[in-house]
Amino acid sequence: MIKLPKGFFETGEKRLRNYQRNTVAFGINKGSCGILLDMGLGKTLCAINLTRYHIQFDEVKKVLVACPASLPLKWQESIEESSEHKAVILPSSREKRVQTALTNKEKFHIINYQSLWPLIRDIGDKADKKLKYDMIIFDESGKYLKHPTSRISKCAMYLSDYAKYKLILTGTLIGNHPLNLWVQFYCLNGGRSFGSSYPWFENKFFYKSSRNNITRLYLKQQYVKEFREVIQKNCIRYEREDVLPELPKMLEDKIEIEFNSTLTNKYNLLKKGIISDIETEEKDKKLTTLNLFEKLIRLQQFTSGFISKGKGTEQKLKETPKLDALVEEVETIMENEESVVIWCRFSHTIDMIADRLKKYNVLILDGRVTNKKKKYSIWREFQKSKDKNILIAQSESGGFGIELFKENPKEKAKYEHSIIYENTWSPDTREQLKARILRSGLKSVCRVVDIVVKDTIDETILDVLKRKKEIADVIEKIGVKQFLG
Repeated sequence: MIKLPKGFFETGEKRLRNYQRNTVAFGINKGSCGILLDMGLGKTLCAINLTRYHIQFDEVKKVLVACPASLPLKWQESIEESSEHKAVILPSSREKRVQTALTNKEKFHIINYQSLWPLIRDIGDKADKKLKYDMIIFDESGKYLKHPTSRISKCAMYLSDYAKYKLILTGTLIGNHPLNLWVQFYCLNGGRSFGSSYPWFENKFFYKSSRNNITRLYLKQQYVKEFREVIQKNCIRYEREDVLPELPKMLEDKIEIEFNSTLTNKYNLLKKGIISDIETEEKDKKLTTLNLFEKLIRLQQFTSGFISKGKGTEQKLKETPKLDALVEEVETIMENEESVVIWCRFSHTIDMIADRLKKYNVLILDGRVTNKKKKYSIWREFQKSKDKNILIAQSESGGFGIELFKENPKEKAKYEHSIIYENTWSPDTREQLKARILRSGLKSVCRVVDIVVKDTIDETILDVLKRKKEIADVIEKIGVKQFLG
């Protein structure tokens, strides 16, 4: 095992596993590198500790983390849990984003990929030098840094030219094609590996071939070894099976997102009205537990992306950031050729998700499936099929009495995923949902993910359920107003 440099110590709540220490030590030796760890193996934790090292020895004063739109809050939380530093998320509003990027003194700045171009455009001439980022971390680089002509790639390369240290974080470096390496490696080392010109890279390493009237580029056989050597020299790779003894049977994760100001105001207005209704009914002694939950459900529906005054009245919101985050997560899982069960509370949520994921072979198991044989055939089809790898299930219909692990997962499948999009009121139901993908002798790691909106009922419910408490008992003890915050 490679040891960390003398004088550099871990801090925070999470301690590095052996392979993570090796990853950090590799990054320290390389300066700029690729961290190619499978999903769930701790790319973020390794990157944070690498950055801590450079900050500690005064090599880095300001860091930019570029990540997918669903992950800034997760990055912020991870940085503050696993380091002695604070992190700031660059705001969505134009003026505040520029001001924060130029003047905020926190070591870590976090931005989503879609905001890179607006930030550089609004700062104007010599933006890279004005921003003064000594280090840049490109999260999920294999997904976002593919095409050299895209705005995201151009911005990433522009900022990379000024930064001293760069990290690319991904479990799928090449993705669907070796062509995707060029942008990532340009960001990593300015073209030292594969040249500073994309046309040159394409002409030297690839040949064209037409099949069925479609022309594609293929890597020339004589360069396969060179590509492998470049990747091995500049990147450290761990797959799940490499570190299986160090991993738990189940990994629990959370994707936390924020509402923008418009959605926050609408949510708070809805919450205020619900609290007022509840207090009035309490005063008139008309409030029942059923009435209470019916009102609270409206807040849960809002975070999920719709409003409803009863069955058949559902209306989808114009902006659905929680749904967007789910789709992004599922697309990553599908790119990794793995499987996922998505747990929902409401039928309308299932319909919204199914519509967004209609390009895949999605199976649905909810209360509308009443025939027992039909229900059995759906979950068995999910278990057996190698082509149908997404099951959207209703908590009360699919959480009990069925098994949802893959019987013969694809060879590439390192994980079986379970995403809880909407929790119910019961901790027992939650535990049952988590157990559906577990089985004796399972070779894949089970990954359970909660998607929650920060500072909403989502966060409150998850906190109570993780403490194995009933929602009704907590509300009875502290009151609905304090429960909602």
